[in-house]
Amino acid sequence: MDFVGDKFVDAAGKDMTREEAIGGYKLIMILYSASWWGGCTPFKNNLKTYYEKWNENGAKNLQVIVVSGDQNEEGFKSSMEGAPWVALPFGADKAEIEKKIPCTGYPTPGVLKADGTVVDADCFGKVNEGSFATWDAWA
Repeated sequence: MDFVGDKFVDAAGKDMTREEAIGGYKLIMILYSASWWGGCTPFKNNLKTYYEKWNENGAKNLQVIVVSGDQNEEGFKSSMEGAPWVALPFGADKAEIEKKIPCTGYPTPGVLKADGTVVDADCFGKVNEGSFATWDAWA
């Protein structure tokens, strides 16, 4: 998964390597998000519930990588506050990721297998508890 880059940050702003951020996860979600777009916060709140449930007891079923559309670092930091997942650093190059999972608006969530195979380029409607069976099949 070289196309995602080598540098990530967690919600506290701590730098992470690719292995620390996504190593061992079955599925990776690329989530295009921006603090200035009102629809992103409710989506991320729903995703957080789902993310925590699917990764219960230390399971590594799904990792989310936020790709920010924020115009400044303050907005980026505020949108990551309390998040259980990781992000590309603010201002990181997104060109290679967008070749795999195009950003069609905010939020756009796309899912890949750990080997980089695209499973669903826009799974917006599949982020809910009723979709667990779909996600299990993807993994």
